[in-house]
Amino acid sequence: MKKILKLILVSFIILSSFNFALAEDSSVQAGKRLSRLELIEMIKTYLKNNLASSSQIADRKTIKDIIDSDGVRFKEATVLAKYAEKMTGVSPALTLAIISKESGEGEVFGKGVGQCYLTDSDTGDGIDSKGNTRKRVMSPTRDVASFLEMAESLGLDPKELPVSCWIPSYSNGKPYSWGGSMGPAQFIPSTWNNFRSEAKEILGKEPNPWLMKDSFLTVALYLKRSGGVDDPFLSACRYYSGKCNASGKVYANNIMEKMKSYEEDIGLLIGKSN
Repeated sequence: MKKILKLILVSFIILSSFNFALAEDSSVQAGKRLSRLELIEMIKTYLKNNLASSSQIADRKTIKDIIDSDGVRFKEATVLAKYAEKMTGVSPALTLAIISKESGEGEVFGKGVGQCYLTDSDTGDGIDSKGNTRKRVMSPTRDVASFLEMAESLGLDPKELPVSCWIPSYSNGKPYSWGGSMGPAQFIPSTWNNFRSEAKEILGKEPNPWLMKDSFLTVALYLKRSGGVDDPFLSACRYYSGKCNASGKVYANNIMEKMKSYEEDIGLLIGKSN
């Protein structure tokens, strides 16, 4: 069974990466090569019937693999976003737009997952990837307890888990805000904790913020809960800070632009015309 699943996954990656222009060549004869339409139909059928299996691509990666990897590109990200849509009803283009904004670098999704590490659970201080001391890595009152409990449930060392660093911010000379956002979704631990049980029920295992599949699903769960199925703008606005304020609206406008672009790209990928 494992060999069959592996063959299906490899075949999908090859097909989805295939240059469709070759199939349009007049020298291609029926019965010798798949036509462009046949290739598209195979991909559409795959997306419809095998999303859960194909998203196991991400589950085979360890935490270290995710940290050191180059993230995922559009085709694999689309499979994960379509899986999340199947579970939540949230547009895959909206999920892609959020992940791209939060942790994307260029055309790669989920690469920017943070470069700081919590070392002091009492103060919330830590170090960066070069070993430099960094202040305010994680809020000790809001997030540390959730972070430590989550790490224990996953069997991971919390001191080895990368999170976002604090971006120095001051008001009247006093620092405010914290780092501590996790994985491709860039959820803070207390927010992630609000969706753990729901994600666990769907995944059948403890959700991991640093795994792509888990992150895509949890982003979609957040968007669904905040109205994303019917009102993508509002849910994107709330994603920014939990409430739709002026800064959130600027963020949401950017997400809507990305979403429109991804809708067109997804349409091209699965043979639909928008």
